[in-house]
Amino acid sequence: ARIVQSAYDADGNLVGQLTLDMQDGDFDDPPLEMGDMDLDGPYQALHIVTEVIINTNSSNAFITMSVAEQLYTVPAIAVLGDRVWLDTDANGEQDGGEVGLAGVTVNLLDDSDNVIATQQTDGQGNYKFLIETAGDYRVEFEAPSGYMLTGQDQGGDDAADSDANVTTGRTGLVTVNLGDEILTVDAGLFQKATLGDRVWVDANQNGQQDTGEANVAGVTVNLLDAGGNVIETDVTDANGEYLFTDLAPGDYEVEFVASTLPTGAVFTTADSGADGSDSDADQMTGRTGLINLESGEDDRTWDAGIVLADAGLGDRVWEDKNADGVQDMGEDGIGGVTVELKDAGGNVIASTTTDGNGNYSFTGLQPGDYSVQFTAPSGYMFSPQDAGGDDAVDSDAAPSGPMQGMTQTVTLEAGEFDGTIDAGLFQKATLGDRVWVD
Repeated sequence: ARIVQSAYDADGNLVGQLTLDMQDGDFDDPPLEMGDMDLDGPYQALHIVTEVIINTNSSNAFITMSVAEQLYTVPAIAVLGDRVWLDTDANGEQDGGEVGLAGVTVNLLDDSDNVIATQQTDGQGNYKFLIETAGDYRVEFEAPSGYMLTGQDQGGDDAADSDANVTTGRTGLVTVNLGDEILTVDAGLFQKATLGDRVWVDANQNGQQDTGEANVAGVTVNLLDAGGNVIETDVTDANGEYLFTDLAPGDYEVEFVASTLPTGAVFTTADSGADGSDSDADQMTGRTGLINLESGEDDRTWDAGIVLADAGLGDRVWEDKNADGVQDMGEDGIGGVTVELKDAGGNVIASTTTDGNGNYSFTGLQPGDYSVQFTAPSGYMFSPQDAGGDDAVDSDAAPSGPMQGMTQTVTLEAGEFDGTIDAGLFQKATLGDRVWVD
């Protein structure tokens, strides 16, 4: 047998239903009692219909054998409640798509602020207090760890705003009369957001963070509000990173201060390639576009790539007639000498030959460590290295050994041109003649 008990309000609307399957012999105690049915609201009069349905045991068909109808007058009550929601944009209004928060503790306080009832919000963020005594009440919302209460009474629509004070979590007093159904007492919650990332040297100028590209420390980074006002400042660390934390959801802009970049450096091309590894700084202003942060968001994709000012090196290969390792007046340059540029790993990265005056140069170089390899033409020897105490006029190439013809490491800074990398060459001389009988 099955018992179905249905409750209807005064207008004939179904407001509650309870079904109980009974086994044979289970009729000793009343199967349904007052309070068993969860009604969806306060009702002063209810029409209760009880149906006893028996299985006929033929093709599992059921027939209704008994119907009883009763009219109950129930004590008048009031309902006070509504919803706790995740205010994704922290604007204090329940916007489309913003979900309810389950498990939030909500307290009902009397007019003396004593807690008289407590609930946890359900899976949709809803809560509801049934009140049997008219009077003034207050609702208190307890923000879970890591959450903040959104702004109170924003937007002008009481049904869609947040009613909790951001400091106390309490609403104002609400006057409740029996029979009232007040479902406009809400609270919005949000989590703080994080914004940041990195400044790096875009060595190949492709606008992407590639493996091995260096970090840039000491760059000032400003956080701007939607109106362009500086609200926080950070400086990139040894990893080139900056970070702004504890931000309310909203619109922001990041400014990389150009005057704090290395001397001569400029911003690389913006928005080239994958967004997570590109440069977001405008090449002229150093600013990103507006960045919208939502509740709890950790957005570390706002980077700036910089191109360091070109460096270079070079000078002269000359015929050191007196082989003293110093460029003297009247000693001419040697044209057609092969000169190679090597990186810090000893790899040849560029090659040239000296012009008619013995001059050569390598330009358009990224700051870093280099060395120069001179190849002596047939019949020539290298002059002594670093002779005379004046680097501008000496010979920098090793005269012998495994490093013959190569300079020591040359370190170039951004924008630097080192025009002192020279090599002196000389040819062996011959002396002799004849002894005769005069």
